[in-house]
Amino acid sequence: MFAREFQETGETFDNVIFTDESTVWLEQHGKICFTKAGQPPKLKPKAKHPFEVHIWAGISKRGATPVLIFTGIMQKEFYLTEILQNVLVPFTQRAFPDGYRFQQDNDPKHTSKFDCQQRKDKISRQLSLIKF
Repeated sequence: MFAREFQETGETFDNVIFTDESTVWLEQHGKICFTKAGQPPKLKPKAKHPFEVHIWAGISKRGATPVLIFTGIMQKEFYLTEILQNVLVPFTQRAFPDGYRFQQDNDPKHTSKFDCQQRKDKISRQLSLIKF
């Protein structure tokens, strides 16, 4: 429905930044390794708390944002300050001097009242959100 709605309007997304984040677990592997025929499989121990890193980035027709790699839990304050203010805003000032639209998923960090108000107060320079 989302894509069809924009296809019908002839949307070109010329001034849209698409962003997302992902997590990579660095010690995650299969539980079973391969052995010769007739031998029992050797089970690999699974790490209780594997090391993980988070990656955030954005892309648009006018280029990509810097990639931010971080550890820990991304809470709304980190999202607002480290990601939006320190990465997204400098990118948009260079790439979109005429304004832009911001597309993000519906993660609670992005839609909390705190984030919405802070974004409105501090970083919303010619910004509009695309409902997803």
